[in-house]
Amino acid sequence: MSKMNVGILIFDDVEVLDFAGPFEVFSRTRTVPGGESRRSDEHAPFTVFTVAKTAAPVATTGGLQVTPHYGFADAPQIDLVLVPGGFGTRALSDDQATLDW
Repeated sequence: MSKMNVGILIFDDVEVLDFAGPFEVFSRTRTVPGGESRRSDEHAPFTVFTVAKTAAPVATTGGLQVTPHYGFADAPQIDLVLVPGGFGTRALSDDQATLDW
């Protein structure tokens, strides 16, 4: 089975639930029903990872430090990009590196 790469953008002041909730949903989805299928990634249709401008830790709202899996420069090809909402997105609208990516 070919897996779809789901890249979740994280950035300073990202809302935790806005990226962690979708991460949980995509990472736990299986094509075979039942709890046993969740014990491995064999039936997982998605490879899910976080991406940020760099691989340095990101400070979320509330101060949680999250280390992205990849920076823009080394992220694998992404089939589906998820951009979380929240207050932190306001700075992204003026961030040329993020917009270019």
